[in-house]
Amino acid sequence: MNSSTNHPLPENELFRIFRAAFEKLTGLPLDVIAPGAFEIPDEAPDFCRIMGLATSTCQACCDAHSALQAPDHRGSRTAECFAGMTSSSVPVKVRGKTLAYLQTGHVFLSGGSARNWNRIKRFIER
Repeated sequence: MNSSTNHPLPENELFRIFRAAFEKLTGLPLDVIAPGAFEIPDEAPDFCRIMGLATSTCQACCDAHSALQAPDHRGSRTAECFAGMTSSSVPVKVRGKTLAYLQTGHVFLSGGSARNWNRIKRFIER
């Protein structure tokens, strides 16, 4: 995983067990993100990786993921990107300091509705 390589948590055996169980039960990837970092994970849908190649869409992705790491929140947070996909993050804290975020998502909660595809089309046209 791209985003996990910059953080030591994925090397922890207990975390590897937790990650495997989470991914098996939910079918979603679980990434470890360092505060302030953003990379499109290897397990992200092809759509996200392709859209991430364009500067404007990459910035839109970065903005959505930055919202997941807003310093003013204490718990989990879910954000929706310009395309209508959602991602969620949970801060990993030690002694009150956020050391990392567990992040999952890149999913349409409402399915691939016509509204979502129209939103994507308008964004790309701009």
